[in-house]
Amino acid sequence: MHLIKRQRLEKFREFTAKEPRLQDLYLQIINLTNKDIDEYGLITRMWLEKFKPQMIQLVGQQRTHKDELSTNEAYKLVYDTLFNALPYGNIYEEEYDDEYEEDVEFKTWYVHYLNY
Repeated sequence: MHLIKRQRLEKFREFTAKEPRLQDLYLQIINLTNKDIDEYGLITRMWLEKFKPQMIQLVGQQRTHKDELSTNEAYKLVYDTLFNALPYGNIYEEEYDDEYEEDVEFKTWYVHYLNY
């Protein structure tokens, strides 16, 4: 495993020890089923409506507890870890209803990845 990736994973584990709800959120994401995803239609919609609101309560500037988890660096690391755990790679073009939805999925994913 790449050294930087390992260091980031270790830091995420430290954060989950301080805030166990981050671990719960991570487990929810990695255990998503196709049925869960179908309820939202788009995986990015699920991220924006379900997971990100939970995450911002636990890490970053909106966190009530002011500690290491309330920093921008912690927010970026947790965002990256959780966002990249989404099963985006498991969604095939045939699963989209139309080209518009596919286009929205890609643009939303790309924009949020660049601006997290």
